[in-house]
Amino acid sequence: MLRLQSYWGRYGLAVGGSLVVALLYFISHSLGLMSDLRYFGFAFVVLVSALLGGFGPGLVATGLGALFSAYLLLPPIFSLEVASDERRALLILFIAEGTLLSAIGTIIREARTADLPASWKEHYVSAVLFVSTATGLKFLVLRNTQQEFPFTFFYAAIAASAWAGGLSAGLAATLLSVVSARFFFLHPAYSFAVDSGPAVARVLLFALEGTILAYFGAKQVAVRRLANEAISRVSHFAKRLHESAQDTRALRTICGDAIWELNLASQGEADSKWVEKPAESAAAIDFAGWLQQVHPKDRFHAMASLRSALEQGRTEWFYEYRRRRPGRGYVHVSDHAYIIRDDEWNPVRVVARSADQAELRHTSLGLESDGPYRAFFENNPDAILLADKALRIVDANDSACDLLGYRRAELKNFNVESAFEDRKRGLVMDMLLNLDYEDHPSITFEEECQRADGEVFRAKITAALISQGEADVVDRMITIREIPEGTG
Repeated sequence: MLRLQSYWGRYGLAVGGSLVVALLYFISHSLGLMSDLRYFGFAFVVLVSALLGGFGPGLVATGLGALFSAYLLLPPIFSLEVASDERRALLILFIAEGTLLSAIGTIIREARTADLPASWKEHYVSAVLFVSTATGLKFLVLRNTQQEFPFTFFYAAIAASAWAGGLSAGLAATLLSVVSARFFFLHPAYSFAVDSGPAVARVLLFALEGTILAYFGAKQVAVRRLANEAISRVSHFAKRLHESAQDTRALRTICGDAIWELNLASQGEADSKWVEKPAESAAAIDFAGWLQQVHPKDRFHAMASLRSALEQGRTEWFYEYRRRRPGRGYVHVSDHAYIIRDDEWNPVRVVARSADQAELRHTSLGLESDGPYRAFFENNPDAILLADKALRIVDANDSACDLLGYRRAELKNFNVESAFEDRKRGLVMDMLLNLDYEDHPSITFEEECQRADGEVFRAKITAALISQGEADVVDRMITIREIPEGTG
């Protein structure tokens, strides 16, 4: 719908339209052509001004229409005084009608029909069709009783228009129904003149009822739109949920990692799950069963680390430990967990991925990933440390962790010197740094070593160069064999 936005355009339409209608009325009155449609032209200007300009221009057109009517058309001419009580009542009635038309026109102007997929033209065409149908039915069915029931079927036309086209279409149907009922079915017929106060009251009451009916009918449009949006959202979420399930199955199929879940919101730990590959035959055991697969020396530390992450309000948890795998003994795994919390930041679920670290270790070794090298490092009963050229520990096997009393992640933060007694560290570091591929590719000696708790023990140390890579890859392998006490 066309809407004037300019201040001068909106009020200029009201003033200019009122002047044109007043001039036409004045000319027709001078020629003796005055009819019962005295206020129809002014009412038309009021409605157009309200539709295009809003409530303010509608009121201006109403005031100008009343002023021009009293001054130019009602005796005595060229005076604001109205001599006849009947004419004065009609003038007051016009002011009331103009105010109502301004309000209705403004509602139509501000109504949003964009909520519906059809264009605004289709909205108003439906209103015209519904009102035309109601008028035709009244002529066919209630022709003999139309004076007693002038507004029958128009209520249904208004409700249908509002439901099909929104508030603006319902209000347009109300205006068309008022015009049709007055012109065809109120006395005198085929005229817009109103001959009595009760007839005016009936028209105004019907206009008010039609406006209210259009408003509530339009609510059905909003409800329908919200329902359609809700259905669309639910369909979208269902599709995404299905796709997420497919993604999860695909990842579990192509990934060798294990995924486990701890449901903290449920009572106990019965809902905790451990999902192993393959996904299509995934088995679920309780959390206590999963703990039984963790190496006894790592179990307490793993639970303490997870509990600390939960209490500290963290959303992620990282930890490395040893877990039993059938047919392979204990393997080293790395867990990365996401901690889900509620609105009060209490932990409710833990979802984690346990990745086998064998592949990462094989890469760090700088050796072939298959064959005896892997078994030599993983399952060797002797403690083995892998270090780079700067003697930073790159990796350690499980025997080294048990012998020295450190976890693997801790050893990776140390230098080789941390494994030896304080007074001997300088000498040991010199011997290890002086290895070379031509003259001294390896060395064996006995020295005092030191555990994580400070206990000192004597061990046989064998160090050998194993690669000629850069400084950030494995360069030396250091084997530590504890010498039992009393052995000479």
